Amino acid sequence: MALDLLSELVEQLRAEPGRAAELAPLLAPYLSHEPESAGARLLSVRDAAAIAGVSEKTIRRAINDGDLAAQRVGARIIRLHTQALAQWVGSQPARRVTAAPRRRTPGRQTPEAVGGVVAGAFRALDN
Repeated sequence: MALDLLSELVEQLRAEPGRAAELAPLLAPYLSHEPESAGARLLSVRDAAAIAGVSEKTIRRAINDGDLAAQRVGARIIRLHTQALAQWVGSQPARRVTAAPRRRTPGRQTPEAVGGVVAGAFRALDN
């Protein structure tokens, strides 16, 4: 339906090009890339974490620290505005991503190396 109205409007503007300047300010909000309601959409903590690429714990920590604006809906439900999340993500400093440190695997140890002090104590007791 909206597409039919839009195509009809385009046909009228082609027929009367002088009206385009008159109607442009009225049509601008409808022709924007992002609808106005998209900025007002509320996100759950889980959705916000997925969008930001961080854990839910990070989102909750930012809310508790006051770095990220959120609203409580009822006693336990937290909702965030998409614009507030975008501002928070943009304000975070860029960090260098590094690989996790490699864990050393213990090599095979000889009984003498493992029990150095303990073995010495038992030897002292035996003597």
